[in-house]
Amino acid sequence: MILYLITPTYLEQSRTSFLERYNEVKERFDVAFNQLAMKSEMITLTTGIFQGTLNRAIFEKHIIDRIILEYIIFHAGLHPNENKLFLSSNSKEFGRREVIEV
Repeated sequence: MILYLITPTYLEQSRTSFLERYNEVKERFDVAFNQLAMKSEMITLTTGIFQGTLNRAIFEKHIIDRIILEYIIFHAGLHPNENKLFLSSNSKEFGRREVIEV
């Protein structure tokens, strides 16, 4: 049997190292988020976007996701030569093959 003794010094060093890394990651996230926020646009919904949700069979049970997808399609059509980035934690819906293909 191997017995490891962890002294308070090692615990404090681990805590300090963790906090340093945590602060570094948080700072990098804040910088990236602020850069993204400066380039983002406010979504203005139109009747055309709502009408488009009626014509597309994707997300039949999720009206909000349908509106979001329709706006993405609408906006991409307005700016076809610009690169787009869509961030969502909803990979279950927006990660589906038919959504990606659209």
